[in-house]
Amino acid sequence: MALWQGDITRLRVGAVVNAANSALLGCRVPGHACIDNAIHAAAGPWLRNACAEHVRAQGAPEPTGTAVLTPGFSLPAQAVIHTVGPVVSGGEPTEENARLLASCYRSCLETAWSAGLDSIALCSVSTGAFGYPVEQAARVALTEVLDWLGEHGDSAGAAEASGPAVGAVRACSSSSTPSPSVTLRCTRAFWRSTRAASGVVLPGTQVPAASRRVAAPVTPRARHHSHGLAAEATKSSRAAESS
Repeated sequence: MALWQGDITRLRVGAVVNAANSALLGCRVPGHACIDNAIHAAAGPWLRNACAEHVRAQGAPEPTGTAVLTPGFSLPAQAVIHTVGPVVSGGEPTEENARLLASCYRSCLETAWSAGLDSIALCSVSTGAFGYPVEQAARVALTEVLDWLGEHGDSAGAAEASGPAVGAVRACSSSSTPSPSVTLRCTRAFWRSTRAASGVVLPGTQVPAASRRVAAPVTPRARHHSHGLAAEATKSSRAAESS
C-alpha cells in the first residue's frame, strides 16, 4: 500500500478509480478540473459509451456507495472502477455520509478483487465538488482500506498503524486469491490530512510506474460494458508473460 500524488490517468495499474456522478457520463461542466473529466478525456469516448450502456441496462442512475467496472480503453490502466460518493450539505458530514463514503472504498476493492486485478489506484472520493471535508474523508478512506486489507489477510508492505481509528494490517496472506495492491491517489491536502489524521506509516512500498503507454486498439467487443473484460485481460496478460 502506498500514498501517492500525481496524475492518475498515467498509472499502469489494474484499475483506476473514478469519482463519478450518478449518471456515470463524466463531469457535467466542460473543462472542469476534476478527476471525472480527466479520466473520461484520457480514456476516450468508448468509456462514456460503456457507462451509458450500464445505466441503460440497470434502468436507473448509479446508487451512492457502489462500484461499476468498465475497461480502461485508452488509459494505461486495464480498467476503470466508477464509484459515486456522498454529497455533503452544510459542511459537516453525517454518519450516513461516512457510511456511504466507506462503502465506496470497500466496493471498489471488492470489485477489483473479484475481477482478479492485481492493483488499484484509489482517488480521494467526494472531496471536490461533493463537499466532503478533506481531513475527515482521509480518516474514512484509510480506515476502510486498511480494514479491508486486514480482513483479506493480505500483505500491505508491512504497514503499521499507530492512530486509534485504524488497525494494523496483517503481514501474511493465506487467501487463495491475492488482494490487489493499493495506491491512494491524493491531493496535496488529502496527503497531509491522511498522514496527520491516521498516524499510518507506509514504508517501502513501490508505486506503480506512471509512464504512459499507447493502448492497444479497442475492438468493437471491448467498447461494450462487461464485468468480465478486465478479468479476461488480466488472465491473458499473465498467460502471455508466462509463455
